[in-house]
Amino acid sequence: MSTRSPACPALHRRAIATLGPCLLGLLGLVAACSDDDGSGTLYQRLGEEPGLRSVAHDLVGRLKGDLKINSHFRNKTVDMDRFERCLVRQLGKTTGGPQTYPDPPGTPNGCRDMAAAHRGRKIAAQDQSDFLGHLDAALRAAGASDADITAVRAALAPDQSGIVEDPGNNATLYQRLGRRPKIEQIVDDFEARLAADDDVSGFFKDIKINTRLRTCFIRFVCDIDGPCEYGAELDEPGTETIPCRDMMSAHYGLRSPPGNPSGVPIQKTHFDATLTHLQAALQKGGASPADVTAVMNAFAPTCPDVVEVSNTCTPP
Repeated sequence: MSTRSPACPALHRRAIATLGPCLLGLLGLVAACSDDDGSGTLYQRLGEEPGLRSVAHDLVGRLKGDLKINSHFRNKTVDMDRFERCLVRQLGKTTGGPQTYPDPPGTPNGCRDMAAAHRGRKIAAQDQSDFLGHLDAALRAAGASDADITAVRAALAPDQSGIVEDPGNNATLYQRLGRRPKIEQIVDDFEARLAADDDVSGFFKDIKINTRLRTCFIRFVCDIDGPCEYGAELDEPGTETIPCRDMMSAHYGLRSPPGNPSGVPIQKTHFDATLTHLQAALQKGGASPADVTAVMNAFAPTCPDVVEVSNTCTPP
């Protein structure tokens, strides 16, 4: 069956209103009107490589700004320049351009296939859906029609099969807690409880409780089995120059009130009270009993690094 259609309108590369009766073809194949009528291929209508670069750059900005999924992209170990470059190559190849994708395995700083790039990252179905929604928005902002956006989705479909490892959105504590937006709400409640507790609030008087401390609590919980990498945060308020430190460094010599050598050191009772407040915040946030226990178990081993006399952390 021919893909040529005399009914296909002559359209600008990136500002097209409709594909009319042009055939989209089978899933994973690039649909295009014939070059004879001036509409060009899907790759050409998207603006070729310059247009795809614009789309990829816009998409990266959208991903960084979305709390639901930006934890996957806001770690110093993630090379976003490489991500953007590889995305352009992937979009180019799948829409009929001359780009090659992926690179052979082992290529230094190369572009990996989707399955290899996402293996073990515990990507949930809703993460992938959010990502594709931002791709749609970036394409639309660049002037692509709904029909061409659908065609891009179809062209990318074969590459998507190896990405999602959590189709039910519940395989990890991070997903079950509600991803970063819900974790932030839990941590805000937790810090409010700390601030209202005179026995423990004194240790935090000189800490910006709504910036670095907040960020580090969020990332600690997110890092239990989620995409955050504690200590490798990027573009987080209050941590651009001071990353989240390990528990011992963060609490060594801390006194209440801070800066007073004769002040009260952190004791086991303070540590236990802190965990009690965290437990209450998790419960209020709707965490299941099993997930509350999982978070408590993640924090419990930090006791020797937090309290002044570490041997008090060992139950008698």
